Amino acid sequence: MSRLAHSYLEEFDFKEPVILLAEEITAALIAEVPRERIAGIVSLQGSGNSIAAILARNLNIPTLIGVDIPLQKLDRHLFIVDGIRKELLVDPTAGVLTEYQGMILDNEKNSKILLEEQFLPADTEDGVHINVNLNAGLSFDEKEQSILPLIDGVGLYRTEIEFMMHKNFPTELEECRHYEEVLKNFAEKKVVMRTMDVGGDKPLPYLPMNELNPFLGWRGIRVSLDKPNLLLAQFRAMLKANRKYENLSIMLPMISSLDEVLAAKKLLDQAYNEICEEYSTVIDYPKIGAMIEVPAVLFILEDLAPHVDFFSIGSNDLTQYTLAVDRNNPKVSKLYDSFQPSMLRAFYRIFRICDKEIHRPISVCGEVAGDPLGALMLISIGYRELSMNYTSVPLVKYILRHVNMSELQEVFAKAIKLQDAIEIRNLYRDYANKKGLLSMIK
Repeated sequence: MSRLAHSYLEEFDFKEPVILLAEEITAALIAEVPRERIAGIVSLQGSGNSIAAILARNLNIPTLIGVDIPLQKLDRHLFIVDGIRKELLVDPTAGVLTEYQGMILDNEKNSKILLEEQFLPADTEDGVHINVNLNAGLSFDEKEQSILPLIDGVGLYRTEIEFMMHKNFPTELEECRHYEEVLKNFAEKKVVMRTMDVGGDKPLPYLPMNELNPFLGWRGIRVSLDKPNLLLAQFRAMLKANRKYENLSIMLPMISSLDEVLAAKKLLDQAYNEICEEYSTVIDYPKIGAMIEVPAVLFILEDLAPHVDFFSIGSNDLTQYTLAVDRNNPKVSKLYDSFQPSMLRAFYRIFRICDKEIHRPISVCGEVAGDPLGALMLISIGYRELSMNYTSVPLVKYILRHVNMSELQEVFAKAIKLQDAIEIRNLYRDYANKKGLLSMIK
């Protein structure tokens, strides 16, 4: 709860935390304002599945996207942003304020419980270990640094955020210094860096992308391969940064064909040979992986496997493309659901092929992995490596330590036969309730 920041940010001194209100909140705007100054975010455009919303959750900021209310009715009013119930309460009564203050106290009690177990490994009651990794890239502040002992590694480092914070493309030296700092901060832990994934809802102001349908257009690996010098420079910067720490893996976004993987690997080979020659020594060659975001990849996993070391599911885009739902469009956002039967079966198909047929490690780094019920669904299928925003790590680890894998496999056996997303979600919710975990799940 706070007073709304004035539309003209330069006229507001930010002496107290504020709720930011805008026609559309972007990831760049979130990154520009100091975290301690933001009490909440309200955006009239977009949806809760956008990259801006994801980054806001990464910073544990209560956020509402796609609010249908005139700006002038909100400015300078006192209101509550309820990111859990997806409600905006303007000039709440004293009784409502008291209710929310009680909710805050309950959340603080739950947080204390999580803190007591946060350093324990994510082992289920029957001894199955789950690797819990971090999605990083927005910042490396004290909170994110404090979580290092809690995680097994970094499953997704969003390199595009650094590009979004520049007014033009960073130089190879600037990239190298940034990546070296990241690898140093996470020394002795695996760090999976995703190559520049721009386009869609992550435009660059200095790289015009005027498209009718940006999510089906120029984005991800397509941009990088069309501008090979950028990708070559990024590979060179990564390899240079990794010389000291040797904890780097590289992941390619938005892969839809074998040709894309082969073209990217050719550039990586070129960068590797150049760096070895420049330093007159043999450097570590990183493992390379492909993201599973485009449904077409489900049918060519066997073709990709000989050319990559691992796969990681980007569930946000995989869900969007599989269900043909624009995750930024509030008119259809209710259809965007990773618990849809088609998605459950897609997750199962991917795991089965990777685990039983092509023998490649498979992880999930999309938002479903950081959702407690989503994490239960994934590990019931068989996934043993999940990557999530740092605010989700303590809760998901706590949930995983208080469930039984053999019981969850029985839940999955029932879920795979269902034809309704609500019924599937409720199966996992009922199991969480049976284990006394529902009060921890928002």
